[in-house]
Amino acid sequence: MDILRSRLASQFSDSRESIGELLRVNGEFVIDSVRIAQVFGGMRGIHGLVCDTSSVDPTDGLIIRGRGIHALKSCSPEEVFWLLLTGELPEYDELLAFRQDLLLRRRLPDWMDGFLAAMPAGSHPMSMFNAAVLAMQGQSHFAGAYHSTPKSELWQPALEDALDLFATMPLLATRIYRQRYGLADTAGSADADYISQLASGLLGRQDGDFESLLRRYVVVQSDHENGNVCALSAHVTGSTHADLYFAVSAGLNGLAGHIHGLAAQDFIRFLHSLQDELGSEPAEESIRQAMQQRLDSGRVLPGFGHAVLRQADPRFEILYAIAAERYGDHPLFTLASRVYSIGTELLKAHGRVKNPYPNVDAVTGVVLQLAGVEQLEFYTVLFGVSLSIGILAQNVVSRGIGSPIVRPRSVATAELRGLAGG
Repeated sequence: MDILRSRLASQFSDSRESIGELLRVNGEFVIDSVRIAQVFGGMRGIHGLVCDTSSVDPTDGLIIRGRGIHALKSCSPEEVFWLLLTGELPEYDELLAFRQDLLLRRRLPDWMDGFLAAMPAGSHPMSMFNAAVLAMQGQSHFAGAYHSTPKSELWQPALEDALDLFATMPLLATRIYRQRYGLADTAGSADADYISQLASGLLGRQDGDFESLLRRYVVVQSDHENGNVCALSAHVTGSTHADLYFAVSAGLNGLAGHIHGLAAQDFIRFLHSLQDELGSEPAEESIRQAMQQRLDSGRVLPGFGHAVLRQADPRFEILYAIAAERYGDHPLFTLASRVYSIGTELLKAHGRVKNPYPNVDAVTGVVLQLAGVEQLEFYTVLFGVSLSIGILAQNVVSRGIGSPIVRPRSVATAELRGLAGG
């Protein structure tokens, strides 16, 4: 992909020079202070990472390379990946050439089907996904070129790995899906783009409406700066000059946690529990009482709140709108809509939450369920496919600007007491 390499070579050279100047002139400038509550609170709110691919504004939400996510909702994953890497959307001819390059890379090793079949029966799809990514590490360009490549040029084999993985992820995910749930394999179209490959592999047929929905699903979750657990795990691993197969695997491990990547399926389970308790189409007041009882018992409402946002999540709004258009009359969507509004009302009255609005996890599982992807355990794999786009781009950029190994200091509780005078 000569066009992409040439553009990145120029950009990274300029970036290294400008960052070097910033460090020479303002390297000692203090940008943040750290409170003991933040140290014990998972480092939340501490400014300690550089991420140029995207940022999360407390009011405006996800911003990718200066563009709000609403402006990108109709883009393809290929366009967004190019944007994450270069800072610009591709021209039409660049996009065509990019897709052609990706088609040539879209292949799985001959041994992959046997590898997946050999995993224990009942394996979690995320275990299969992560194991498969790690098993492909032997084909890493970065690992093969590391000892013969200058540090300033390591981004080039990293880019090769990123392109290979980006091209392969939809094929790998759907292969796992169909094998794990005993579905017949689908060959798909040889010239299908990223979303067409993913959509047909999930449904077993071409479906334009599902492709449109899935395109937005993937794009709105494609990046989220690098402070979230998944991206941070991959960033730290990549900073050691581990290749992208190891780095992506590290991120996927973090994504498998119940309060991170499993949140979407937990919200669906919450909706199902309401239906089991109150009936398939419960009245609004019954929902309110059940949710209030949950809060009164000290339990959280799944699918609400956000670590950074203080307004409604634009990603939620984008997916909610397309779900309302396609599935507005479905009982599950009606229930979800009532839960969204009632939950926000109750949390506002509660008065002790910084963000009472539903988050993206409250709608991603709903749209997948309504579209016919009903296996809850698989939702995290699709989240991983989406978020890996940003992880791949971030890692290439980190190697391009010469980011060092991540090594913060830790501090003992006794030392903190001493510092605080107690």
